Amino acid sequence: MAVQKLIWGMLTCLWASSALAVIDAGKPTKIHPEFKPIRDILAQPEERIDLVRSRFVIERFLDNKIDVEANVKAIDQIVAEVKQVPRYKDTVEGKLNGIVQYLYLSGEWNGKQPYHYDFDDPLGTSKPENSRLSHYLKTKTGNCVSMPMLVLALGERLDLDMSLATAPLHLFVQLKNEGQFYNFEATAGGLKANSSYVKEFGITQEALKNGIYLKGLNKKQTIVVMMTELAKHYSEHSQNNGDFDRAFELTSLMLEHDPKNISAMIIRGNTWRNILHRDLKAFEAKKMRMTPQAKKHFDALLSRNLQWYEKAESLGWREPTEDYNERYLKMVNEARKTYE
Repeated sequence: MAVQKLIWGMLTCLWASSALAVIDAGKPTKIHPEFKPIRDILAQPEERIDLVRSRFVIERFLDNKIDVEANVKAIDQIVAEVKQVPRYKDTVEGKLNGIVQYLYLSGEWNGKQPYHYDFDDPLGTSKPENSRLSHYLKTKTGNCVSMPMLVLALGERLDLDMSLATAPLHLFVQLKNEGQFYNFEATAGGLKANSSYVKEFGITQEALKNGIYLKGLNKKQTIVVMMTELAKHYSEHSQNNGDFDRAFELTSLMLEHDPKNISAMIIRGNTWRNILHRDLKAFEAKKMRMTPQAKKHFDALLSRNLQWYEKAESLGWREPTEDYNERYLKMVNEARKTYE
């Protein structure tokens, strides 16, 4: 009995079960005070949300050296310079042409240094800073997160009817003009058909039916997408319940404003997995016997982990396979040609 109490006591210390259970109940949760700026953004009416400023406010949580005001001014400066390029005209097509020329074509307007994709990190696994718009502005090297974010920022400032859209582990921009929607693939600087995204990213018909991909997002849904890297950071780099709580709080807020956000679901599932791995590692390090109480604890963690994957799968999400990586790398190589 004394051994069982010791084991259960250890597990209780490792896992604040009552607190985490409440957070995962799908109800609004109290957000840690440091995240108040994000909640305040989402509390605004759609028409008052400034996506440019919001992006830098959120990025600052990942790097407190980021100067929000300086980066907002940098975007406004680029907008002024876009208006001066030869292809720019005060029409929808002319504004998009101006953005494309400024970002992707070498010339005096960009110091003969076009913005480009980081082909040294095509899957975005070794340089997380490439996803930050602030980093992209400084280095002109980005990925499928920061590159569409810049196009969206410029589009917002130029009063284009643009919105962010998603594919599995990928972002792009949708432009609406005269009732028609056009997909702009920011990693390549050109238009792309829905059918190409479906084929290259293995998007299921169920996912399309449920509207989780290839659909223009409103501003609050876009803010939710912007929160993804922050929530993922707390999920993957936490070593205590306080940080895991932050991952749950952020994804709870994400799902509150976009109940079909797949990234939030997967991050929640991964967070439960990470807690399970942490507790198992500590349990095994103590070389303790598996008791009914301990098994119940680990089974509960596994159940919550699977619950969120199953929820995502019910909407048409599928876990990426090796084929996905191969297709994505092929797409990246095609994009590389536009820079050569």
